[in-house]
Amino acid sequence: MLPNDRGFEAPDLSIDLRDVPSVGLEPPTEAKLENIDHLTGLHNRRWLDAALAQEITNNPGGFSLLFIDLDGLKTINDKRGHAAGDSHIRTSAEAISQCLRNSTEHDKRLSRPKDDIAEGVVRVGGDEFVVLLRGVSDQSTVDSIQSRIH
Repeated sequence: MLPNDRGFEAPDLSIDLRDVPSVGLEPPTEAKLENIDHLTGLHNRRWLDAALAQEITNNPGGFSLLFIDLDGLKTINDKRGHAAGDSHIRTSAEAISQCLRNSTEHDKRLSRPKDDIAEGVVRVGGDEFVVLLRGVSDQSTVDSIQSRIH
């Protein structure tokens, strides 16, 4: 096909090759990308290491960690393929984040904004997640959040 002034054309296809102006969105910096799990968009182990060091140093009120391991991922990968397994991981990541957002709406002991607490969801690898609960150190609050996730 020969290009024309609008792009390339085929009988059932037209591709327009114009520049799309920026709408004020800045691309993520390399440092931000290094701390993001590319499958889920959650923070990764590298971010967690830095966040834990910061919490230990700067948070006298304490914090809690929840460790989550998804069941059945190997079976999903073996029977339905890795794309289905990836989808399961993404769906689970969103469900965990949503549970945390909902937990802050129902639990008045959590003083952090609902989006702030959901920021602490981390995919550390494979089917493993960690939830960093900043400023949460009492067992009853941790149990309440854990029950919503489970």
